Amino acid sequence: MSELVLAKPDEDAGERSASDQVLFACAMIALGGILLGLQRQADGSFCGTGWASLAMGAAIALVPTVLSLAGLSADASPILPRTWLASISAVCGYAGLAFVASGVLLPGGPWMFAEAVVLLLVLSRRGREGEIAGLRVSRGTVVWLALFLLFRLWITYQGVRHEWAAVTFDVPLLSRLPWIPVELARVSLGDFTAAEFGIPEQGLAFAHTVALWTSGLALVAGGLWWRHRAGIEVENDRVHDTIQRLPGQLATMVELILPEDEWRELGLHGLSERQRKKRVVSLTKERVLRQIEFNRAFRIGPLPTEVTGFAREIHQVIEGYAPPALPEPELRETEELR
Repeated sequence: MSELVLAKPDEDAGERSASDQVLFACAMIALGGILLGLQRQADGSFCGTGWASLAMGAAIALVPTVLSLAGLSADASPILPRTWLASISAVCGYAGLAFVASGVLLPGGPWMFAEAVVLLLVLSRRGREGEIAGLRVSRGTVVWLALFLLFRLWITYQGVRHEWAAVTFDVPLLSRLPWIPVELARVSLGDFTAAEFGIPEQGLAFAHTVALWTSGLALVAGGLWWRHRAGIEVENDRVHDTIQRLPGQLATMVELILPEDEWRELGLHGLSERQRKKRVVSLTKERVLRQIEFNRAFRIGPLPTEVTGFAREIHQVIEGYAPPALPEPELRETEELR
C-alpha cells in the first residue's frame, strides 16, 4: 500500500506571490495605456489620440520618477532597482505615470501646458512618508486625475456636438432680439479646433470613447497602486530573507528589535545585499545600546509616586516595566557598543 506523501510548504511561495502581483500590476498598466491611447470614430474604426499628449505625459512622468529613484536611503545611497523584477517595475511605473498624464491632458492647445504644470506638481509632491504621490496614487492624486479627465471629456463632447468652445452661453436679453448679430448674442470661452484637440473629421463615437478612456485610467491607476503595494512586499521579503540567514535565535531577536512594519522607514528597502547587512548591523547596534541605556536609567532610583497629569500618564506606562537582572560586567557592553 503506497504511502501518502504530504508536500512540504514552499518557503518561497510568499515571495513568488508578491512577484506575480508586481507582474500582474505591470500588465494592468500596459493594457490601460493602450486603452487611454485609443478613440473610436463615428464610422466604427479606431484611431489614436495623437503623439503630442503622450510626449507631454512622458516629460511630466520623468520628474517624479527621477525624484523617486534619486531619493536617498538612510545610508545616503541612491535607491536603485537591484533585481530584474525591480527594473521592470520601475519602467512600468514610469510608463504608468506617462500614460496617466497623457490620458487626462488635453491633446493640444495652450490649455495643455497649463494643465501640465498643475499635473506635474500633483504627481511630484511627497506624502507624509516621503513617497512620491504619483507613484503610490494617493487619494488626492486620484481626485485631480478624475477632474482632469472630466474636463477632457467635456471638451471632447463639445467637439462632437460641433460646439468649438469650452463654454458657450446666450447673453440675457440680447439673445432674444432678432436683429442682434449672433457674435454679440452668444459668448464663447476657450475656442478650439478639431485638429487642435485630435478630433477626427468624421467625428467620434463619444460613448465608446468615454468607455475606453475611463477604463484605461482605472486600469493604469489601479496598476500603479497595486505595483506600489506589491513592491513593498517584495522588498520586505528580501529583508526577511537576509535576516533569516542568521542562526534561529539571532534572527528572532533581530526581528523583535527591528519590526517588519518599520523596515521601509528604516531605509532597508532598495539596498544591495551588502548594504542591507551593514544597515541591519548598524540599526541593531543602535537599538540595543538604547535599550541598555534605558535599563541603566531605570535602575538609578525609584520612580516618583506623587505625580499627576502628564507625568502620571508617563509613570503608568513605565511602572510596569521590569528590566532584566543583568550582572554588572554585562553593563559594560554600553562602552563596547559605542
